[in-house]
Amino acid sequence: MLPTLFAHKDAEDQALLTQLAALDPQTHGDLLHAARRTFQHIHVVDQIFQAHLSGQAHSHTATNTVHTPELGALKASMAKLDAGLLHFCETANEQTLAEQIDFLFTDGDAGRMSRQEMLMHLITHGAYHRGQVGQLLKAAGMAPPRDLLTRFLHATEPQRRLPVHPQPEREALLVIDVQQALCEGEHAPWNVHGLLDRINALSASARAAGCPVIWVQHQDALLVPDSAAWQLPAALHTASSDLRLRKTTPDAFLRTPLWALMQQLGVTRLVVCGMHTEFCVDTTVRRALALGCPVTLVADAHTSCGSKGASAQQVIAHHNDTLSHISSFGPRVRLITTAEMVWVQACV
Repeated sequence: MLPTLFAHKDAEDQALLTQLAALDPQTHGDLLHAARRTFQHIHVVDQIFQAHLSGQAHSHTATNTVHTPELGALKASMAKLDAGLLHFCETANEQTLAEQIDFLFTDGDAGRMSRQEMLMHLITHGAYHRGQVGQLLKAAGMAPPRDLLTRFLHATEPQRRLPVHPQPEREALLVIDVQQALCEGEHAPWNVHGLLDRINALSASARAAGCPVIWVQHQDALLVPDSAAWQLPAALHTASSDLRLRKTTPDAFLRTPLWALMQQLGVTRLVVCGMHTEFCVDTTVRRALALGCPVTLVADAHTSCGSKGASAQQVIAHHNDTLSHISSFGPRVRLITTAEMVWVQACV
């Protein structure tokens, strides 16, 4: 919910500042000065608590500044800070948000709040003072923007206004880039033989449940289409009913028929496995969420070669944790193991 609230904050900050910038300073000089002072106060408090969130020092000794920036500079600075706070909300996990932070208020009093409480304070504080600016506009005979979360949600997600027709859930298994050249020699990832066994178990259970199995094969200078290197390893068990598609980027949706195929098949959730974890698996999972499709990520059925700074096991664990905590898209990633996989009955 926090990412949605900060996206709303950014939109409303910018809308109200844009309206103020259109006013004649000669006619509305006093109003503009009061509004700038109010917005600078919001901005300073945002800066103070952004520092508290990261455990850094700040230079403010009060909740406003002597100098008041011009609207253009203030608008740009607030947009940058709002974007930073939104990114923090999108990437922070529950443990980080719940951690209690000790800090000092600008008057020297001691304070202690969780990061989540700090973020909610910025949401309510900003909304309160935007309301003050709105009252200034009303007193001058002008209508302020409608600063409503309901309006923001339905403007950014117009599908909310469409009639709801319940659709049976249907899953499909998406196996990403498990190809011969990537499974052997210097390109072989960690525990590849175990990966092939688990993918065989997943594909067999998917077929038994009547769920589609989709094999994604990457193509580039190493993986030349239809070459031996490009093929699926012989150890993988495929069936004539399985579907295949080719891709040229880490995103299995980009310039491929995957999304259209899912719609044609009535697929509402993807079960994802394959490789490599930090590249094509990560990118495809995020794209599916952005398209409104929830994902089941099979925690022990994707793998990596690791990197200079992290082992393959560390890369896998990191992405399992990160992807399963993303909430800003709406749809979520459900994390399970191969042994725990139960296909939904609607697939039958």
